[in-house]
Amino acid sequence: MVPRGADAVMMIEHTEARQSEGKTLIEIRRAATSGQFIAFAGSDLARGETVLRAGQHLTSREIGMLAAVGRAKVEVYRKPSVAIISTGDEIVAPGERSCRARSMIRTRRFSPRRSRKPAARRACSASAPMTRCGCCG
Repeated sequence: MVPRGADAVMMIEHTEARQSEGKTLIEIRRAATSGQFIAFAGSDLARGETVLRAGQHLTSREIGMLAAVGRAKVEVYRKPSVAIISTGDEIVAPGERSCRARSMIRTRRFSPRRSRKPAARRACSASAPMTRCGCCG
């Protein structure tokens, strides 16, 4: 909001405060043009424009946009924490030998983004913290 009658805003970097006869004066070092650095109410969003999408990470920028549209409260969710447990006695670690004829080397542990397991894929795409709990079974 600017004072009544003002039609421009001057950046503080283009001003200098000085004392004269016991008063503080502000010296403006650059000319201002009408409308300079003035944003009109509602000019930051168009009617019908989406402010935030579901699942979007909130930073101070998004919180400011919510305040600008009058939203004091929004429903938020904490990022899930995921534990991956491999099961089956046929799974062996890389470099480990197994006496079983049909053993499988545990390769998905090292590339969960390419995992066929939906939980591991979803955890990676959501950047959720994953804890690998090893193999059991």
